Amino acid sequence: MKKFLVIFVLLLVFSSFGKAAYGLKKKYITIIDSLGKKMSLPHPVKRVVVHYPHILEVIKALGAEKLVVAVPDNVSRGRWGGLYKEFVGKKAIGSGAGPGANINIEVLLETQPDVLLAHPNTAKSLRLEDILKPYGIPVVGLDVTTLGSLKQNVITLGKILGREKEAKTYWNFIEKHLSLVDERVKRVKPENKPKVYLEFFRDYYTCLRGFTGDPVTQRAGGINIAADLEAPQVSPEWVIEQDPDVIIKSQLPMYIPSGLGVSDPSAMEKLRKEIMSRPGWNEIKAVKDGKVYILNSDLWTSPRIWLGVIYTAKILYPERFKDIDPDAIHKEYLRKFLNIEGEGIWCWPLFGRN
Repeated sequence: MKKFLVIFVLLLVFSSFGKAAYGLKKKYITIIDSLGKKMSLPHPVKRVVVHYPHILEVIKALGAEKLVVAVPDNVSRGRWGGLYKEFVGKKAIGSGAGPGANINIEVLLETQPDVLLAHPNTAKSLRLEDILKPYGIPVVGLDVTTLGSLKQNVITLGKILGREKEAKTYWNFIEKHLSLVDERVKRVKPENKPKVYLEFFRDYYTCLRGFTGDPVTQRAGGINIAADLEAPQVSPEWVIEQDPDVIIKSQLPMYIPSGLGVSDPSAMEKLRKEIMSRPGWNEIKAVKDGKVYILNSDLWTSPRIWLGVIYTAKILYPERFKDIDPDAIHKEYLRKFLNIEGEGIWCWPLFGRN
């Protein structure tokens, strides 16, 4: 019996040694997520569940879509069009954004994931870490839709997926274009910067400092007239008093068709005319000059927020950016990183053509 125990122990020792020697021992990496939470994750991950749709865009861009085993409901059902066609039909685990955010824990557990990637606000509000801790599933909060933290979260995601090189290539492409904008607007004096009224989805609902369209506009060399307000809801009279040089409205494509695959700008033009015909707004400089624009919401609320900077810079400084075609850059990005070929309308009118 003793001889048998000795042999058994030796086999265990040699087995462990062999796994380590041939790289079969499980490895871990340390990352810090968007909530500032430090954690260890298995590396590389082999099974990933994504709760927030926009994280999928960066995963695709890094060439790691095959690692994804479950996605948000609307992605699984094909409601994101051609952008996420690779994920249609995968296990659906709930809605990862908005006031109706939820998660189907039963389905999630069936997929046996190495990690759950979620929007940090949703992860916190749904207490996903507490719920999944008993099952040993780490929850990583990643915000890939905020301009200031986009770089860090792209790098973090590349590290999680074992795609560090791809993440660097991806970010270098983005940084090249942002740097061009920075270089061309840095010498514009504050008093010469255009005043911009930003409207987000609802009528007279604007962007405060740091919110969606604000960092986009600031980076593009504009002044957000609502940056220092205490609340985003404003009155029509307040906008008239501010007399902005430019008006930019961002709207969801589910309400106003725009973006990939859209060739008819009639809905965008209709919304634009409605804004310009608001009572008393004919006295606003932006309306007088025809500088009222409708943007696809992805340019404010997706990983392509950096493209929003390119489009806005073109709007604000057509002469400084007359050699830059935002649509061409957009198409190059879609082709190079998302393997998507196609036309679309992301901004209307097309840079000054009224």
